[in-house]
Amino acid sequence: MRRVPSRDKDLLGRAGERRAALHYLLRGWRIVGRNVRDFGGEIDLIARRGRVIAFVEVKTRRESDAGEPWESVRDGQKRRILRAAESWLAAHSLDDRTEVRFDIVSIVKTRWRFQVECFEGAFEAEAEGGKPWRRR
Repeated sequence: MRRVPSRDKDLLGRAGERRAALHYLLRGWRIVGRNVRDFGGEIDLIARRGRVIAFVEVKTRRESDAGEPWESVRDGQKRRILRAAESWLAAHSLDDRTEVRFDIVSIVKTRWRFQVECFEGAFEAEAEGGKPWRRR
């Protein structure tokens, strides 16, 4: 595996986020947030369609990189995304019928195109102490 310069990696990540946003837009979603940072976490995309809000983590790799992009989303990152999502939800007035899900979009950039795989509801929101997670 070759080492990719940081700037190239940032450009690849931004290109992947744009491609993920297009994926949602083409399916009737509205992008309501990009690169939302709060409580030490970042949410790449926040998409909404009807009563469903999806907090989306985008992982992009080149075809020559090892492993699937989605495999790099670890428990610590999921917890940071959940905290940032909870903060975002608290700051926006939504009715109680709003459904929340957490997606991962895994993108592999080949020479000529992006291969996009979307994992809807890729992980669940769980609170400490065994209580179900909910918006405040």
